[in-house]
Amino acid sequence: MKKTCTANINGVVFNIDEDAYQLLNDYLKSVRKQFDNEREPGDVMQDIEDRIAELLRDRMSSPYAVITINDVRYVISVMGNPSDFSEDPDQYVKSQHRKLYRNPDDKVLGGVCSGLGVYFNMESWIVRVLFIIFVAVGGAGGLIYLILWLVVPEALTSSQKLEMQGKPVTLDNLINSAKAEFNNLKDRVKRR
Repeated sequence: MKKTCTANINGVVFNIDEDAYQLLNDYLKSVRKQFDNEREPGDVMQDIEDRIAELLRDRMSSPYAVITINDVRYVISVMGNPSDFSEDPDQYVKSQHRKLYRNPDDKVLGGVCSGLGVYFNMESWIVRVLFIIFVAVGGAGGLIYLILWLVVPEALTSSQKLEMQGKPVTLDNLINSAKAEFNNLKDRVKRR
């Protein structure tokens, strides 16, 4: 017989074995330690916990299933250990399936052209020029843009931005993404 407890991971409640809880808690503590000496945006831990909750939900066979230590080990193997971090941002260049999102970081109107550029691995200005040509030729470009703006979601979280680029949502990539966003924010503040 094993003792179980309830854990709330980023707003999702899980029934979890006591040993699995301890391993996950230790893992999250070691991840938080990575931020002790750095000034990172606070939503990185939220993105990490969101990804952990997503991976655990995928492993559950029913809403009442209990998370075991094997489930937590699987999550850690997918996310990566904090001790395995490298300073090389191109470590995970291996591409996985990209998801189409509107890109809020390089948008002129709604981020549709920039999102399509990232999705098809093209410069966003090329996609913008193509839309302008379609508008000039027959007006269909404007209608297509409007439909895409309404249908395609905007990449708001770090996880979504990684998925948009085709990068795996791992701990290392989330932290590197947060560092890049923080540096971009610093640069924008300096320019003003």
